[in-house]
Amino acid sequence: MKLNYKETGEGHVVFILHGLLGMSDNWVSIAKILSKKYRVFNIDIRNHGLSPHSDNMNYDLMADDLFEIVKDRSLNKVSLIGHSMGGKIAIIFADKYRDFVEKLIVIDICHRSYEHIKKYNRLMNVISRINLMQFKSRIEIDNHLKIIFPADRTIGLLQKNIKRNNDNTFSWKFNHVSIKNNLKKIGKETIPEKPLDINVLFIKGELSDYITKEDEEDIKIHFINSKVKIIKEASHWINADQPQLLTDTIINFLDN
Repeated sequence: MKLNYKETGEGHVVFILHGLLGMSDNWVSIAKILSKKYRVFNIDIRNHGLSPHSDNMNYDLMADDLFEIVKDRSLNKVSLIGHSMGGKIAIIFADKYRDFVEKLIVIDICHRSYEHIKKYNRLMNVISRINLMQFKSRIEIDNHLKIIFPADRTIGLLQKNIKRNNDNTFSWKFNHVSIKNNLKKIGKETIPEKPLDINVLFIKGELSDYITKEDEEDIKIHFINSKVKIIKEASHWINADQPQLLTDTIINFLDN
């Protein structure tokens, strides 16, 4: 699948992979800083952003989508930065295409399966019942979302995923039908077939429970040259909570 992405900068190649229901736009600010030192590919994963939609969605396919970029652009070595679902995609890519990976940064996720995916199932059920065609303005949509998700940062995530069509109607950017149908695959474990020996950095939000102490012990088994860095005062959404600290941590790891 030919993914949508924005390429900026020069030097060592870095792929940025967003999380579930996210898009490359969520990482524009960080990509801009990184592009001063690296050749950055800020990518929309299939069924997200401006990338094509598909009924099929699993980590093997999403890793293969990335490798298509590698082949099309004749890239030799890449480093990958993946947040949440993007981190799992990065792990599978690094496992399948080991010779093409320099370094791996996995942000607030690890290789195990996740029960968190159940909350996305509930969210996708709600989204499927929202008919965007009935609204005439973004203000109307925002007011409707605030009723459904009071004081919830989910609103911001959904607002970014709404597009105005040529006929002035609104629709979702993400393929919510396919995402809902494939949630079990998205929540599954992504353990490498054999331990990865490349340099890997796992970044954990201090306020997040996506990486536990038990996970840290298991990480050492499957990722031989790995370490875990904790970002203070950050939730699962580290790129929004602590963008500067996150960017500094990424650059320090890539440069050393």
